[in-house]
Amino acid sequence: MAITSQERERLKLVEDLRLDAEDREKSLLRVLVVGGGFLYIKMFHDAGFLGATGVEDADIVCFTGGSDVNPALYKEEALPCTGFDERRDEYEADIFGQCLALRKPMVGICRGGQFLNVMNGGKMWQDVNNHAGTDHPVTVLKTGKVIQGMTSTHHQMMIPASGGEIIALASMSTRKTSFGTEVTLEKPQLADVEVVWYNDSLCLCFQPHPEFMVNNCRKFFLDLVDEYVIPAC
Repeated sequence: MAITSQERERLKLVEDLRLDAEDREKSLLRVLVVGGGFLYIKMFHDAGFLGATGVEDADIVCFTGGSDVNPALYKEEALPCTGFDERRDEYEADIFGQCLALRKPMVGICRGGQFLNVMNGGKMWQDVNNHAGTDHPVTVLKTGKVIQGMTSTHHQMMIPASGGEIIALASMSTRKTSFGTEVTLEKPQLADVEVVWYNDSLCLCFQPHPEFMVNNCRKFFLDLVDEYVIPAC
């Protein structure tokens, strides 16, 4: 029985990820997932990385998803829709400082990406529409390539600092709100910042969730780790 073009594409994606993982296994790079999280740990393990027990023995440190970042960290007051965990912010700010001191590359996924953006001097739209619970495409700025299947579970959006390289954008939201500022568009535009790289601090900020499943989102994330993060190790 002939396989469909969709099945063929998925098989190729799985094979590409397997070959990439075999290459990474040779490097013996260790990833510390801050706060743990089975899906994140499994994703890095399946991608050929080893685990780390602390910042000092890690080659890469990953900050994960969860609550919003405290707006006080980017000098704003919280809106009623913003919910944050002050103790988590303080703990992860300490880890961030250790990574900076030791020149450890960092990656952040969803909330983790937003946190790294803020720690690099960026801000946040505290509430945007059309992103929670949707899959959508992003456009890669360097190439103009459109990649489907980015997973959104967030209601906030990064505003990068001047030192950030914007890697990928989406055109989903029509409303963005922060403290004292609201932007409303008649239709979505290519303006939602999904991926940012901070070269000075070696931080990759990635708002989608590549750990959920083996798909284009995971391959895009791991390709960016290969391109930006691993060379900084």
